[in-house]
Amino acid sequence: MQAIGRYFDGKTAQEIRVVLRIIEPDLCLYDEAKNLIGRWPLVDLRDENAPHRPNELNLSHSLESDERLVVTDPVFIESLKIVSPTLRKRRKGAAGWWKPVIAWTAAVVICVGLFFGYGLPVLAYGIASLVPYDTRSKIGEGVENIVIQRLAKKTKNKEADPVCEGAVAQNAIEGLVQEFVTAAEADILPVKVTVISSKVPNAFALPGGRMVITSALIDMAEEPNALAGVLAHEFGHLVDKHPMSLFVTNVGIAAFFSMALGDVSGGTVIAAIAQSASGAAYSRSYEDDADETAVNLMNRLDMDIAPVLPLLKKLGEKVPEAGLFSVFSSHPDMDSRIQAIKEAKTTGTLNAFSERAWAAIKIMCKGSV
Repeated sequence: MQAIGRYFDGKTAQEIRVVLRIIEPDLCLYDEAKNLIGRWPLVDLRDENAPHRPNELNLSHSLESDERLVVTDPVFIESLKIVSPTLRKRRKGAAGWWKPVIAWTAAVVICVGLFFGYGLPVLAYGIASLVPYDTRSKIGEGVENIVIQRLAKKTKNKEADPVCEGAVAQNAIEGLVQEFVTAAEADILPVKVTVISSKVPNAFALPGGRMVITSALIDMAEEPNALAGVLAHEFGHLVDKHPMSLFVTNVGIAAFFSMALGDVSGGTVIAAIAQSASGAAYSRSYEDDADETAVNLMNRLDMDIAPVLPLLKKLGEKVPEAGLFSVFSSHPDMDSRIQAIKEAKTTGTLNAFSERAWAAIKIMCKGSV
């Protein structure tokens, strides 16, 4: 019995018509001049079609060869099924084939991890430094509005304005921040500090030179320098452009996955911006940098930072629900950070606020909480 098949050598796309004959134990291939050009052992034949087709075989004879033979003669196909019972079985892979696959997969995972862990943050910082102030300010304003809306839900009086007011208190806080600007010799634009009524103790540094402090945090601060230490920490984030870098990083990751997943509508990017605006936390390196800045600033201003340690300890025990760009949102290493501040051994003689200013700060939100 014989039939006509289409032979491919696996090196070119050229199709060669061949005559097929079953001469056990082989399937023999002849060219048009009836010259034998190949013997394929019947026991090695496999149909590479997936799924299998009833009226076509796409035959191979080994893992090492890319040769293929297409057979469409239905009678010949049935004959091959009889003499080659393993025709429709999957071919076993070569021993250890999975090792290079795992090695390449691991390499890709490591490269992607290094990019997101080191490359993207560096790139994000560079981009953040190039973003115009007006753009940063608009982003910060939008994020601040989201913060206010979220925290407003946590006040007893739902109708009250969550933003606290008080000229003496506000001037004292902004005056301290201006001292930080002078001491740090920082080339940054004016910093806006907003105090919000909330039962959640927290502090935020936002893009565009904005800082938000909650009344619950002020209530937990037993001494003026405790609040000053927190403000110095948040100011450190602003100096190093951490809020904008984190924002760019999240949007950058989202854009990457948008392209990878074909999300042409930008839904993933929008989701990342929402994440930046509702639950992002700084990396450990960012927190360490902000702590170092806070210690240095307090030392330069002759203000003891030690009173911030009991406050940090209490905050570490009571993780707040809100987490936007927060120094307190996710801190499994709070104890080690407290220890690092202790080891700095900075001391000072001055209070950050006068008795009158401190008293005004402590009660500035009492009318609306």
